[in-house]
Amino acid sequence: MIDRGSETAGVHRTLACAIVLALCASPSWARAQSAPPVDAETIDAAGASVSMDDVSFDESASQEIDSSVLTPQIDALDGPGAEVDPTGVSVFETGEERASPLETLLEPFNFTLKHEIAIGINSPHETVNNRSSFRIEYEKYFLDDFYLRVDTKLNAFWGSDHRAKAENRDIFLENSSRDAFLQFSKGNTSVKVGRQVLIWGESDGGAITDVISPRNFSELFFISLEEARIGQFMATVDRFGPSGTWSLFYVPDAQFNEYPEPGTQYYIDPFQGTAEVRGGDVDRGEYGLRWKKTFGRSDIAVMAASLIDNDFSFRQAGFTDDGRLLVRRDRERFGMLGATFNFASGNWIFSGELAWKSSKAFTTDTLGLLDRPLVDAALRGEYSLGKGGTHSLSLELTNSHIRDWNDSISGTPRNSASAILGWNNTFFNDNLTVSLLSVYSKPYASLQNSIFTSYKWSDRVSLNLDVFYLDVADRRSGLAVYERENNAVFRVLYQF
Repeated sequence: MIDRGSETAGVHRTLACAIVLALCASPSWARAQSAPPVDAETIDAAGASVSMDDVSFDESASQEIDSSVLTPQIDALDGPGAEVDPTGVSVFETGEERASPLETLLEPFNFTLKHEIAIGINSPHETVNNRSSFRIEYEKYFLDDFYLRVDTKLNAFWGSDHRAKAENRDIFLENSSRDAFLQFSKGNTSVKVGRQVLIWGESDGGAITDVISPRNFSELFFISLEEARIGQFMATVDRFGPSGTWSLFYVPDAQFNEYPEPGTQYYIDPFQGTAEVRGGDVDRGEYGLRWKKTFGRSDIAVMAASLIDNDFSFRQAGFTDDGRLLVRRDRERFGMLGATFNFASGNWIFSGELAWKSSKAFTTDTLGLLDRPLVDAALRGEYSLGKGGTHSLSLELTNSHIRDWNDSISGTPRNSASAILGWNNTFFNDNLTVSLLSVYSKPYASLQNSIFTSYKWSDRVSLNLDVFYLDVADRRSGLAVYERENNAVFRVLYQF
């Protein structure tokens, strides 16, 4: 019997091949993607070859063949291509067509088509997002010790999307790649080189030790944490052993957080058009080492790193020829010592992070810079209410403390604290997932409320509806200018 779902997916994969080849066609890519031809003895219906050498027999058992077992198997030989093992050990169906070379090429690929619309909750309820994307994920193990992963996405922003409006275009195209790396593993050692995301932290509400990979803030908190992390070129080495896992990384050219572009929905010019910003073009590398040890369901980790701040620093550098303020943008280095833990007991999971960051640069109210140590901490508890952990309630507390703070540090208080309350559950046989997240921040009081829903319509189609609402009580908060940017976001995803 032909599986219509598989047949449809096969058609879609064939159509997607043209796009894949257009994005990836090169001699080196083709060599990396090529798969060996299907062996003539491979039995496709079973999904793997079966050799009689792998079948064992009990010599003490009777060697007679029961005709009552054989007869129904022989009677089943009515259709063409059916085969019967005369010993009665197994029966295989070989009537299905073998995979074509094109299907073999596409087998390691996963494709996702997505369309997204975001509408403002506040009047006049304008369309903010109207965009489509085509995501390609490729994973391939080869030559026993090698693994290749590519995750890239082509985004299309339609005319009513704020990104297209900023470019004054009917459609604006942009390509982004999260992963594109090659991994080599031998024994207890793994080496990975290429574009990748490195996650060290445990906190959901703050960047405590998870400060290696920069993040995309171009659309504020409307971008999920998973999608917000930006891949960058790096080399990593992991060494596994009974004493724990040692991890080393090196980034030759550190990248930076992304913020709203001029003309987009969320862009705010901090200098209100009165300054010219220059600099920040010198490449600077970063590196670090982590040790992690697992104890059953719990673990601890200790790390040290020399990092480039994911945000540029800004300082006054004089005036331009036309009398405007000249601001220099620089890449600032700081050191980090950190520790994390996870502890599981019954239905509880506790996690925490602590990081000492030396020589963090802070801008003063006169556009100068002050270097001050920063201590960041987070403590989180999660309680499972059932359903294998898919129904849970969590609370996380974070705090960021500037040592030797003074009131000349512009816009950054001595202590910045947050409380993050989360709840999630599933319904309708786990097809509907609902998550609630509330973030309360002090001392400049603000409350961010988010609802995330995802419904699995079928094996390939998912529907998402997210709602974001921001309430700012203290106008000194940096979020005050975005208080009316409350959105409802609807997404349709088709995976094949």
